[in-house]
Amino acid sequence: MNYFDKVYPFTTEAINSYFPLLDLENKKLLTLGSSMDQVFNAILLGAKEITVYDINPYILDFYKIKKNALTSVDRNHFFHNVEATYDIPFTRDCYDKDTVYGINNYLNSDNNYNELINKLDDVSVDIINGDIYNIDLNANKKYDRVVLSNVLDYAYIYKDKSRKHLIAELMYNLDKNLESDAIVQLLYLYNFNINNETQIEKLQEVKDVLSKYKLDLETFRGVGGNKDAVVLCKKK
Repeated sequence: MNYFDKVYPFTTEAINSYFPLLDLENKKLLTLGSSMDQVFNAILLGAKEITVYDINPYILDFYKIKKNALTSVDRNHFFHNVEATYDIPFTRDCYDKDTVYGINNYLNSDNNYNELINKLDDVSVDIINGDIYNIDLNANKKYDRVVLSNVLDYAYIYKDKSRKHLIAELMYNLDKNLESDAIVQLLYLYNFNINNETQIEKLQEVKDVLSKYKLDLETFRGVGGNKDAVVLCKKK
């Protein structure tokens, strides 16, 4: 089993803080995320069409498991129901129940949980297993929003290519599938600190490579009160 075979049972990102910045109402979304929390939060926020593109081989099975749990158990029991799944290999990188419920809008309240359940069958969800760095979708498929999570944190795995090369290649491959006013979330920076040399290096690389895009750094409350950040890319 390789590194990407393990599923995140729940997101480790403060989705509750940065997803509202994406204005997902009636939008078509392309997203990564083996936890599928990106999907369920996007549905709650009004996305009309979602494509999940992820290298993890269990994403379709896990989506079905989580969707079934939503309609089978109440909000209070959802966390333990998902964690009790034995036929999916989970990473140990997971927060406690209170934290998970705090960073996922669909788990924040019974009202949100029930609203999501009511919307589940009204949204088209397409799940594709593949490497985002080699993505090659039909040019007729256009997206308003793209969520790439912290994909650049794993650039070191591609030892034959620099991170700058991967950034350029990724955005080149995606460009044909972006609407003219699309927003791409490219970086997720945990515990953001303007003096963190590694984070500043990543930001500079993005600026160097993506000169034809307008780049915005958005900071927000992360897990445990820390400050996290995302970089949002828009066509100029």
